[in-house]
Amino acid sequence: MNPALLNNGTRFVILLLLQVIVFGQARIGPLGPYYIDIIVFPLAYLLLPFRTPRELQYLLAFAIGLLVDLGLQSPGLHAGASVFTIAVRPIILRILEPRAGYDKLHSPTLQRFKWPWFASFISILSFVHILFYFSMEVFTPLFLGAILIKTLLSWIVSTLFIFLIVIILNPLD
Repeated sequence: MNPALLNNGTRFVILLLLQVIVFGQARIGPLGPYYIDIIVFPLAYLLLPFRTPRELQYLLAFAIGLLVDLGLQSPGLHAGASVFTIAVRPIILRILEPRAGYDKLHSPTLQRFKWPWFASFISILSFVHILFYFSMEVFTPLFLGAILIKTLLSWIVSTLFIFLIVIILNPLD
């Protein structure tokens, strides 16, 4: 079996289970009407190899988002946020592209790109995912302040957990 397929499949399952079983039950709060959602599953599709066809990226992002939605009973919110995030991923990769470019045979992992690049990549895209998620959850600009506060708090905590997961699981290409 292809090692990249095995690594990505294993990561997909582990992050899905972590999100639904552990982090899905761990809403932190209350801070008034605000709470913190810990969202780590986008790491499953953010670390896909550069050579992964765009259609497959969309399909995998939608699938894991939909599975999280089914597990957390959030009707399509994570699926929509995942598809939006995977659509933004190439733009962020272009902005962060090193001078030598990307080796299409690899994935955007910490071991390949080191902390500054990896932290920027993960931080930006997890912020995009979380902002889109909370925006669709409320779906009105009337609560922009609440959306931004929930996004900022959830983003900080989620990003820290993502970095811990990356350090512990040490994802390879």
